Amino acid sequence: MRATTSRSPCSASLRSQRWAWSSRTRRSPDRRRGPILGTLLLLLFGAHAFSAVLAGPLPLLCFLLWPLALAIGSLLLQVRPELAALRANGYGLCTGRAQPDAQGRITEKALVEWLHEGIQRSAGRNQGDPPLTFADLWSARRLGSAPAPGEESISPEMFSTNITLGRPVNWPLRDGQSRLFFPEKEWEQVFPPTLMSAVMRASVPYAPDSESDPTGVCVPPGLREVPSEGLPIAVAARLSLSFPFLFTFVPVYAVDYEMPKGQRTLRQCQLTDGGLCTNFPIHLFDAAHPRCPTFGLMLSRRIAPYKDEPVWLPDQHLDGRSDNWTRSVPGAEDPPPPPVKGLGGLILGMATTALGWNDNLISRLPHVRTRVLRMHLRQGEGQLNILMPRTTVLRMAHDYGTLGGRKLVGRFVARDGNAGVAWREHLYVRAMNELRGLREHLRGYGDAVTAGGFGPPLAALLADAARAAAAAREIPGPGFAGRAAHRGTGRDAPEAGARGVRPRAAARGCRTRTRALPGDAIDPPAPALAALRPRRVRPGLPRARRDTSRSASARRRAPAPCRRSSSRRTACAGSPAWPS
Repeated sequence: MRATTSRSPCSASLRSQRWAWSSRTRRSPDRRRGPILGTLLLLLFGAHAFSAVLAGPLPLLCFLLWPLALAIGSLLLQVRPELAALRANGYGLCTGRAQPDAQGRITEKALVEWLHEGIQRSAGRNQGDPPLTFADLWSARRLGSAPAPGEESISPEMFSTNITLGRPVNWPLRDGQSRLFFPEKEWEQVFPPTLMSAVMRASVPYAPDSESDPTGVCVPPGLREVPSEGLPIAVAARLSLSFPFLFTFVPVYAVDYEMPKGQRTLRQCQLTDGGLCTNFPIHLFDAAHPRCPTFGLMLSRRIAPYKDEPVWLPDQHLDGRSDNWTRSVPGAEDPPPPPVKGLGGLILGMATTALGWNDNLISRLPHVRTRVLRMHLRQGEGQLNILMPRTTVLRMAHDYGTLGGRKLVGRFVARDGNAGVAWREHLYVRAMNELRGLREHLRGYGDAVTAGGFGPPLAALLADAARAAAAAREIPGPGFAGRAAHRGTGRDAPEAGARGVRPRAAARGCRTRTRALPGDAIDPPAPALAALRPRRVRPGLPRARRDTSRSASARRRAPAPCRRSSSRRTACAGSPAWPS
């Protein structure tokens, strides 16, 4: 194979936007103000210098600090136009989408086009076919047969970080209480027309979900709700793969429930890389007793003792318990680093610890570490090395991809095609962990309940709640009542009120049911209203975990069929489930 230099989609996107970047800053008025401000600073500098020589040592010291102030001021004057251009470009160097050159032609693919082409090809589709969506994967045929009703054949999960709300966003959106809306004009700058057409077909214009939601002039024009099952995989991948300041932040809108009712509006939120919250979300695909294994890939730097070992997988659950060291921190390697490098290592160590401490703990758990493949990268491989030559990319595909895949298959699959030793050991370890954890939890809960304290006994509370729920079922009234407590502020969030299903929800086959919302733990309402509290369930989603409007005896009398998925936890309606 002839070795040629590969062109990274990231670098292509950077090159395609270079002309647009320069056009934004070429005629900035700050350039013309620079000489004037510089002259004023020089005059002030001369006056201060003359007074410092006449006054004494302290003003003289202040005089010596003027060169530093001049340097900082000059730097700010030079950088300010670039900062304005950065803001105009969504606070990123590139959008990730291919941009036309000065003649209006698109000559190179960028990140989004490269992702879309690879996903379409993996699904056996051509570029002219509809983009692959979450709904396509949920209903994909598995082993020649379609999934059972309520099950999902393939359930991909992706993370973004909503830095405005300070929490992660899980794609696809499954929580009806966390609605997000996208501005069409701004998303067109990030996604090509093929993907935008699919998003527009799957989305609906903004509509208030309750009396608490804003209407009329409080709603920015052109907003549409981000779809769930109809969202293309390439769009979700771009929303998750957004390295801060390298790629532009993707704007979405959400209802600002912190404002009083009647003054609420939709405000812009900024989405960036999901790695800010978690860079190793293996828990998304875990279950107490999984039907098939889930594997994780951990990227780390190669150290000298293992320079000839590109990948490593524990042989048993007792291996892999040690920590991964951040070698740039002073004291982690010999000889000690220079002062400047040591300071940088300390700052880097604090930043990586703040971002990855939870992932590091999860990767060391006994039921996780045996299925995590460690990839020891060399210097110049992976991460932000977007200009790697083709030979390096192909060598990495063999050293880490092919060899790593062989290790996983050899450990988890026997020669006859049945479950291997590692998988049987994994199921045993998980069972022991679940049983021991359940025993400790129930023992601690029993001790806390019987210990007494402030308030009535738990048995009396449960009896009162059961009587109130039974009485509430006999109260005539509308099919929807009650309110949802807004987490974090205690103010009213979307209210159900006396209303029916939204017209667009009914048209899409949404089901409705009655259950208690998570906000009850913060602002509990009357038990009678709790029994009538509704929740809308989006089509294609698993049924809720527990119906709190019925007593335990009623649930035992009317069990619902169980619908389970192989890749994530679901539960039977009317039966308890573990929290995800």
